[in-house]
Amino acid sequence: MDAHMIGNKDLIQSIQEKIDSKYAVPVSTSVTTSTEANSILNRDHVSAIKIHDYFDKIFGDDWFDLEPETIDKLLFTNYGIVLEDAVRDKVFAIKHICQSDRCFKDWFLFNQVTLALSGCIADFEALRTPSSGMIINAVKCMNYIRPDCNSEFSDEVLKFISIALVNDGIYTPPLSLVLILKGVMGQFAKNTKSKWVDILRRFTELVKNPKLPIEEDSLVDIQARRLVRAEAAALQYGV
Repeated sequence: MDAHMIGNKDLIQSIQEKIDSKYAVPVSTSVTTSTEANSILNRDHVSAIKIHDYFDKIFGDDWFDLEPETIDKLLFTNYGIVLEDAVRDKVFAIKHICQSDRCFKDWFLFNQVTLALSGCIADFEALRTPSSGMIINAVKCMNYIRPDCNSEFSDEVLKFISIALVNDGIYTPPLSLVLILKGVMGQFAKNTKSKWVDILRRFTELVKNPKLPIEEDSLVDIQARRLVRAEAAALQYGV
């Protein structure tokens, strides 16, 4: 500060070099190119899993402890990349998942992380409910990033997921979520619980053969088709 006050440029440069040397962040020696970095990080719909794995590669396994400003500086300096807002929000969400398991327990944090992982910037002033596809994608990403959590979501989060699915017109646990929802979702979809096995079987048939005819007055067919659409939507958030 004193150097800046007296305008001594040589002293400023000397002090800055000492600071940069002392707090230099070690960067992984993995070989990567600007082209590769751009192909991964300059797409709004890039999978959070790909971002996580790529950052592990170029920054090391503990990259999530870096400050956001440091990540921005390293990306720009090394690869000439400035993250778009949607991708930066995914990075923040991934950092949160790596540093804490609160989004596995708190429905509001789960909601915000789900939006961010799907490319919809989380808004902490207005509550937006994620779609079924976003939820399926988020659970997949969270389980991949934090396998140590063993997919152990709190009842609060599971109830939130169940209500969000029901509000989307889905009264059967999607195949991707059936193991975590089967004990909770029945509370919110009592009228269809007895049909879950038939619906999931029909879902499998439609996945294998999308051209199968749909009976518009059949509960099983309608629910199976909605599950197909939800699972297909989830895949679009993970390309």
